[in-house]
Amino acid sequence: MSQIGNDIVDIERIRTIINEKGQKFLDHVFTEDEIDYCSKCADPPVHFAGRFAGKEAVKKAMLAAHPQEIIPLNIIQIHRRDDGAPFVSINKNYNFKIEIHLSISHTVE
Repeated sequence: MSQIGNDIVDIERIRTIINEKGQKFLDHVFTEDEIDYCSKCADPPVHFAGRFAGKEAVKKAMLAAHPQEIIPLNIIQIHRRDDGAPFVSINKNYNFKIEIHLSISHTVE
């Protein structure tokens, strides 16, 4: 089954939330691997924002296929292939039968 999800996030909004909520926000939304990757980037909020938007888009697609599910964002992990392309994995404790393709874009700050 194939579903489509779409989302766009303002980088400055994510930057503000990270500054205000800190680690509590990061742990609620992102996996340890995502936090580690984004934190090492020159401007971490840019990368957190991209992953946040990706997670929201994936969640929307998952909810279209399984509308009764509760889907925490931190069960969705956005990875980066060697060529830079994003790909998604879902925590193995959740059994979703959808095909996921993802594209991430950034705005100009």
